[in-house]
Amino acid sequence: MGSILRTANLSACDGPRRVHNTTDQRARKSRKSLPPPSKAQRTTKVLSFILFVVNLSILTAQAQNLPPARYDGFVYENRQETPGPALKEALKHYGSRVWLVVHLLPLPYHDNAYVSSRALHIANTLNSSFTFPLLEQFFKHQEKFYNAKTINLSKTSIVKEIVKFATVAVGNSYSSAFESGFNDRKTDLKTRVSFKYSTSRGVFGTPFFFRQRICFARCWFSVGLP
Repeated sequence: MGSILRTANLSACDGPRRVHNTTDQRARKSRKSLPPPSKAQRTTKVLSFILFVVNLSILTAQAQNLPPARYDGFVYENRQETPGPALKEALKHYGSRVWLVVHLLPLPYHDNAYVSSRALHIANTLNSSFTFPLLEQFFKHQEKFYNAKTINLSKTSIVKEIVKFATVAVGNSYSSAFESGFNDRKTDLKTRVSFKYSTSRGVFGTPFFFRQRICFARCWFSVGLP
């Protein structure tokens, strides 16, 4: 019984090895009998590799649309306008020693807020001096775009209403430019960046105030900080 087991083990080990060796020998013979690849076949392989690299490069380029080329936010430059009582007091106190940058929080699940924020990015692209006057108008007339007022309107209709609203604020001659802006994917990406930037800073509502990247629940000037 023991000799049978030893023989069986040897057969199990040697059998596949002998078959494998025979297969290798046949493969080597078949490779020797194959003709060398033609020039056209070699060219096809090279072209396939080049196309793969090009496709990979295109996919990589599309994936690199974000992060954006510039920081998010609108720089408040015209100090004659009113960004809010507390901020106005702070700007008056510090003068040219401080910069005020306003960031949006366009919630993607609040359609009207998202479209309004996108309109501000379009306005800023057309002319940075349009941004804060339009923002001020949105604050003054925000009830116009509450859910209850627009519940029976489609998203396309809301976009048209916001285009009309924006052109009244910045000038009727920019109507077509605003319409084109809503068809430009770049303005959508900028609006998404605004949302991601704000949430990455822990912002969950408005307004939030930051001084030197430190967050305050209220305007730092109103709580007596230097």
